[in-house]
Amino acid sequence: MAKTGIVTSQTQKLTTKITPQQIQIIKFIETPVAEIDALINKELEENPALDLNNSETDNAEVEVSDDNASDNEEEWKENNNSDEDMEYNYSDDDNDYDYDYDGVGNQRYNGANDVDYMRNISSQPSLRDFLLDQLSTADIPENQYKLCQYVVDNIDENGFLNRSPEQMRDDIAITEGYLVSEMEVNEAVNIVRHLDPVGVASYSLKDCLIFQLEVLKDKDPDNKYIDIAIDIVDKYLSLIESNKYNSLSNNLNASRADIEKAVDIIKSLNAKPGANYAVGVESIARTITPDFQIVDVDGKPKVVLNNSFIPKLRVDSKYTEMLDYLKGSDLDDVKKYVDKANNFIVALKQRNPTLFTIMNAIVDYQYDYFTSGGDDTKLKPMRLRDIAAKTGFDESIISRVNNNKYVDTDWGVIPLKHFFVDGMENAEGVEVSKNEIRYALKQIIDNEDKTNPFTDDELVTLLQKKGFNIARRTVAKYRGILSIPTAKERMML
Repeated sequence: MAKTGIVTSQTQKLTTKITPQQIQIIKFIETPVAEIDALINKELEENPALDLNNSETDNAEVEVSDDNASDNEEEWKENNNSDEDMEYNYSDDDNDYDYDYDGVGNQRYNGANDVDYMRNISSQPSLRDFLLDQLSTADIPENQYKLCQYVVDNIDENGFLNRSPEQMRDDIAITEGYLVSEMEVNEAVNIVRHLDPVGVASYSLKDCLIFQLEVLKDKDPDNKYIDIAIDIVDKYLSLIESNKYNSLSNNLNASRADIEKAVDIIKSLNAKPGANYAVGVESIARTITPDFQIVDVDGKPKVVLNNSFIPKLRVDSKYTEMLDYLKGSDLDDVKKYVDKANNFIVALKQRNPTLFTIMNAIVDYQYDYFTSGGDDTKLKPMRLRDIAAKTGFDESIISRVNNNKYVDTDWGVIPLKHFFVDGMENAEGVEVSKNEIRYALKQIIDNEDKTNPFTDDELVTLLQKKGFNIARRTVAKYRGILSIPTAKERMML
């Protein structure tokens, strides 16, 4: 059966509107495991019908009251194939390997307390590196690439621009010695703003949130709650912080229910799109907790989930018992709390099967990398659509799982983004990864005559002899990403 809601079949993309429960599920999926407990604690404080289940020792499994589970639970179980026992059997030519998963919470991460997260600092991508990596594959002129690079250099650790277009224009004239127009700078800013993470290169929180809402609006143009959310952010953002929903309702001539749904959308946005990228050793040590671990089982990679931050939840029986004797508005209030608690638990239960399925697909796709001990030249070209096709999930879900999550391996703690690699066809028509091309470029430069280094044109010729059909401007981009100076500068060194 085709997956629905937040997922699609491989041949048909759904255009259903985003519901509050879907927003909750998406929030769980995109949130790193170390931050899940904060979401759960917040809900425990706000909903008296939701309770911690401390009756058993396994603190990672999630339960729903059998008598009062909402219809949504069965719907999600059926649509997402999230039965209690899940098994994955992947094969890669002569390599057969199995993955198994026994319910939510039973596939445990057993290295969370003794992993040295500092041992692979150099592999953690900074926001700058991640943005430049995307720019390197963009089909833009070299002069525009330089402007985009300058824009990236003026983005702070939270993902916001710290200079106006006019200031950047003046800075370029002073520091680089050439003139550009404010319009050209704005064009470069616009290019960077359309990179991941969504909302990067914004000038303010309002600007950042509205851009993200506009992206959602493009995907769901008929969703009135997104329109309301845009109006709230544009005119009344401060009222959200003080929970003045009645004032919002009056100012926007919208019902309280509509305001709450719009605010839920706003709360699902990323207020600091750059905050989860590496900005230094101290930041990495403080924030990185892997969602996954790769363990070696008989020479084959196996995925283990880190569930150490996910407690066992249940619906408080006192509230389910109230449903039998309360009437009128009291019954409505209690039923609202019980349904909300059930829906919260069901949404949380979608997280692990979704993450587990996607991570297994990544390991399957990049099998040679994981069995080589982390050799980047073994990474195959892999895009969001490849994993979407393999799992049946929509690309947007793959992107959310991919964002801000890490996997612990024997060779370091690696961001999931590292495994998504663009490629190009070589002379034989075979797609090769950009990592392979960059490695070849670095090898050529490392072995060149330092008294007479290769120009970019010569590097193009040498790479073409190796079968890489690459343009001069791409060589220049790759040099920049690898922090390799020009031929003239290398000779001076």
